[in-house]
Amino acid sequence: MRRRRRLHAAERGPLRAGRATVWYTDAVALPLGAADLRERLLNGYYRQPGALVHDAETIAANAAAFNGPDSAVAARARGAAPGASG
Repeated sequence: MRRRRRLHAAERGPLRAGRATVWYTDAVALPLGAADLRERLLNGYYRQPGALVHDAETIAANAAAFNGPDSAVAARARGAAPGASG
């Protein structure tokens, strides 16, 4: 079962409709964030550079899916992910 995390109002982005809360874990297929990436780096998780790039691109795709492709959050995530397009 996936872990659910209630987001602050500023994090909900365009997916907050009326009073209904959209869970981040329902909006993206693979919830992954910068803290996860950092932890994986510190623990020697990545065996190939392509795996790190894939995770960075996943974070960028998640940001665009949840916050909208034109949001500042998505733009910042794209800037940190080599090869990510929006």
